[in-house]
Amino acid sequence: GLSLEQVLVSRDGTRKLLFLTTDGHAIESVLIPAGDRMTQCVSSQVGCRIGCTFCLTATMPIRRDLRVSEILDQIYHAQRELAGDGQRLTNLVYMGMGEPFYNYKNVM
Repeated sequence: GLSLEQVLVSRDGTRKLLFLTTDGHAIESVLIPAGDRMTQCVSSQVGCRIGCTFCLTATMPIRRDLRVSEILDQIYHAQRELAGDGQRLTNLVYMGMGEPFYNYKNVM
């Protein structure tokens, strides 16, 4: 599974979770608080092939699709991170690294 390497917390409470895959790739997932909601932004690939000019991930070449277990691991780690503060995950979006439609089978 993924190993949680670092958690960075911003002033507004947003948390960036940096993970390392078993084959050495770094991926990110972000926890975004908004009132009584907590949204997790999940990654679906290592890198991205789309090339959107506004996205830092677009500067990274596509390495591979994340496996189902790696996608789920991001959620499990986030839930553990939040439980320590008495919070819970309420929303999930696939706006992290990669384009989920290019990894549709594993995302679904």
